[in-house]
Amino acid sequence: MSDQTDEMRKHAYRWVEELWNNKNLDVIDELADEELVSYMLPGAAARGPGQCKQFYRNMFLTLPDAHVTVEDTIVEGDKVVTRWTLKGTVTATDKLPGVSEGISMGFAKPNQEISFSGVTIARLENGRTMEAWNFGSMAPPPGSIQRGSSV
Repeated sequence: MSDQTDEMRKHAYRWVEELWNNKNLDVIDELADEELVSYMLPGAAARGPGQCKQFYRNMFLTLPDAHVTVEDTIVEGDKVVTRWTLKGTVTATDKLPGVSEGISMGFAKPNQEISFSGVTIARLENGRTMEAWNFGSMAPPPGSIQRGSSV
């Protein structure tokens, strides 16, 4: 494994550990480029560190106990792919476009635990995230799927 591959993996782990798990918004200034474009939820993109921080502020209002576990990372060229699982408890349903719509469709209600699985593809340049694409799927609440039913 090359030093660059190791650094890119560390970058992805820092994003998860310091931002998601420690709720440290300032790490965005260290890891994201000023020209960052991050495609968050369907129809939502954050441009630059300021918008990215606002997205996460709102996310942490919605899921204040959110915890992300990195399941796998793959580095190829200038991209690092992170497969992750997020678990948390919904406390607000009106803070994020997409999340609130999904919640109001019955996937979760306030004070209900939820789980997301997803993948983030980040393109790095000079050790900073330039672009990121986030894909996730919110699972129905535990016990809500009956045997033999389809989703």
